[in-house]
Order: sequence, then C-alpha cells, then structure tokens
Amino acid sequence: MLNSFLNSTSLSDFVKNNFQTLLDFLLDKFFIYDKSFKNTLSKLPHDYAIKISQNLKNDNLKERQILEHLANLTYRYGDFFNFCQFCNALDLNQNIPLKTLNKLSKKQDLDTSFSMFKEALKVFDELYQNEPNNVVFVNYIVSNFIYIKLSSRKNNNIFFVKTFDILGSFLNENYSFLDREFFDNIFYFSFSNPNEFLDNHLKQINLYLNPNCNLNVKVDCEISNYAYDLQNFDRITFNDILKYAQYYYRKNIGDENTRYYNLNRGKAILDHEDDLFQYIHSFGAMHQKKLLTAFNNAKQYLVNYKECRVIDYACGQGMGIMNLIDFLNNNKFNINIKEIILIEPSQKALARAILHLKYFAKNSEIKSICKYLNDLNLNDLLGDNIPTIHIFSNILDMNEVKLNSSLYDAIKSSFGDKNLFFCVSPYGIANDRLNLFYEYFKEKFNAAQISNEIWQTKPTKYEQIFEVIK
Repeated sequence: MLNSFLNSTSLSDFVKNNFQTLLDFLLDKFFIYDKSFKNTLSKLPHDYAIKISQNLKNDNLKERQILEHLANLTYRYGDFFNFCQFCNALDLNQNIPLKTLNKLSKKQDLDTSFSMFKEALKVFDELYQNEPNNVVFVNYIVSNFIYIKLSSRKNNNIFFVKTFDILGSFLNENYSFLDREFFDNIFYFSFSNPNEFLDNHLKQINLYLNPNCNLNVKVDCEISNYAYDLQNFDRITFNDILKYAQYYYRKNIGDENTRYYNLNRGKAILDHEDDLFQYIHSFGAMHQKKLLTAFNNAKQYLVNYKECRVIDYACGQGMGIMNLIDFLNNNKFNINIKEIILIEPSQKALARAILHLKYFAKNSEIKSICKYLNDLNLNDLLGDNIPTIHIFSNILDMNEVKLNSSLYDAIKSSFGDKNLFFCVSPYGIANDRLNLFYEYFKEKFNAAQISNEIWQTKPTKYEQIFEVIK
C-alpha cells in the first residue's frame, strides 16, 4: 500500500480516492509493530517524507491526517529523519506531543538527548494537567522513545546499561502522567541480554496500544449497598447520582489524591467501587453540562425520534444515556426508548451502568457489550430498523480508538432508517478526529450537520452533531 501511494502520479489524488484504505493500513502498522514493515521502510528512498510533504497540504483535513499518521508511524519505527520531515509539514502549535517529540528527535548525541528527554517529561507533565485525554498517547511516546534509544545501543552492553539506568532513573521522578504499571512491566522485567529486554519492551507497547478485554463476558446488574440505596429514590435523575457520589466521596475518600490518579484523568478502566464514585465526583458535572447543551442543540431533531433505540459508546457508568433521559423528561418529550445498548470495557463500570438504567429506563430493553470500540464486530450492534441515537461522549478524541473501516462497519450495521449522532469531546488537538468521523458519514450517507459548537474555556468542548438518513 505504501509503495502504491509513493508511486502514484498524484499523491493528493491517491489520498482523495483511497483515503480510508490508506488510513486503515497506517493504523494497522502503527498499533501492531511489524518487523517486516520496518524493513520495507528502510528500503524506501531516504527522503521519501520530503516528497510526500511537498505534495500533501496541511490545510486539507484528509491530507493532514495522512501526514500526521505517517509522522506517528515513522516515529513508531524509529525513523527519526523522516519523522522530523513530516512534523515540519504539519502545524504543530496545537499538537504539543508531536511538537516536543520533533525537537527531541533531532538530538542524537547521548548527553544532549538525555537532557532533552528530561525536559520533554516536564512538558508532558504540564500537558497532562491541561489536556488529560492525551495521556495514553504520551505514555506511549515516552516508552517508544526509550525503546528506540535502547535498540540503537543493544550491541554495546556498556552503552545499553548506561542508557537503561539513566532513562529508568528519570521515570522514578514524580511525573503525574506516567502509567506506573505500564513502565514497571518494562523496567522490572528480568532479562539476561538486551534483545530479551527489547522483545518484552516491544510486547508491552503492543499490549498498551491494544489492551486485552474479556470479550463477550456476560455482565449483570450490580448488587451492592449502592444498588440498595437507589431503591429509595422516587424519580431518580443524574443530579441524584452526582449528589450521592459527592456524599460517598466526603464520607469514604476525602483526600482528592487517594483515588483521583487511579482515574488516569478519566481514561482508566475502572475496577474499584471507590474509583466509580470518584469518577462521577470529579467529572460528572462537567460531562453533564456538555451533554445537556449538546442535546439542546439538536432539540428539534430529538423530538422526532418518537420510538427509538440508543447506543452509548464507551458508556462508562451510563452518563451519556442518563443525561439524555433527563433531557427528554425535562422537556416533556414523549419518546419510547425501546432498546439501549451499552458498550464499555470495564466490567465494574458496565455493571453500574446497567444498574443506573434499571431506574432511569425501566421499560427499555438493556443490552450490554463488554468490549473496547476497536473490538466491535458486525453482529454486536445489529437490531431492529428503528431510529437510533448514537452517543460518543469523550471517546472519539482518544488516539487509541481506531477510526478505521471495522469501526465504521460496526456502526453502520446498527443503522435505523434515521440516525442522530452526538459526538462530544474536549476542545484541542483531537478536533480533527471528530471532523473526520463526521466527514466519513457525510461522504457515505450525505449526513446533515446539526451543530459544531466549540467552547475554548474550561470546561472546553468540541462537538459534532449530525443526522444520517439511510
């Protein structure tokens, strides 16, 4: 695929006519390291990135996405020269991870590289505070940089050990963005030679980018003291859920740092009851505000979905669907939600979402799917051909979600005769991902954009709301 792209008479036309196929290819090679592909890259002309960068435009959404994915790909495989060429072709003012990495990659001597690496960690730590949804990508960036540096020194044990010790010592410092478990699996691995260490390092990166999930595991409604307490509410709303979480936090957690950093800034797979309450306490009001305004922006469309089903993608504890139901009730919309599909990899969070909907949607059929979005297949979302509401709250902006043909095909398999999409995320470098998602359905189904509201002050918001008529 890459050779066909490079040998095409017009790179721009190739992207225009083969965008999704090319993107799927780049995503596959990025998420799973392929040693044979590394050999393919090494056989390309040394300056192939210059040719591509001169022919693709940064102000074109699809061409910019290809440039960005090629930058990610060349970095993944340690091709720093061409990585820097792609970075130079991109506007990196908003993309702090790549901007920082571009500077770091140009420093090849050992001592300067170490110094720059330490400065990069400080930049990433600050970024974590302001743009938390970058955290998985940033942890990958740091780990991959270490892998590349150690790989270049594997044939010299003295240099390898020195590099290992210095880079490892940096990670012992108090950087809040670091995923300690991830790096412990790398640096505390027992090895007898550099190649053994590097093989495990590469394996851990692959696992981090492609996390395992207990696919198709049956998740039942939560049974707990919390479940018992919910029975005491007459007409439950999300505000009740939020107040309970705040009460639980004050009574049982108290210290903000006790559970907060387990949440990985809202991206962690939650596996402890305290983390569930901490998440609602920390992020619930923010999500509620963004979701309710999004639903209000499509109010005139929602009222027409008299009988429908709702799919909440990466639903967590069900905040998307709970706030939707609150909005419908507060506006006295007479809507019958026949079926609700909850998709979530955390069994704990999914069990709680089912519990919540037991009270929010008493007459709806609830289907739960314990999976990452990357693992959805065509059969997961099949259902009746009725109007469908799709909720993507704080998920499409995450780089680890592949916007590939498999995801699109799974979504299309769920289509009713009309489909309303709510895509809401923080404003930032991932805006292009939401735009790309909307553009896919615009091209394939002539999707009609309803709202593209932007908040650039906290809490930031970037939304794409659109409707697809099949």
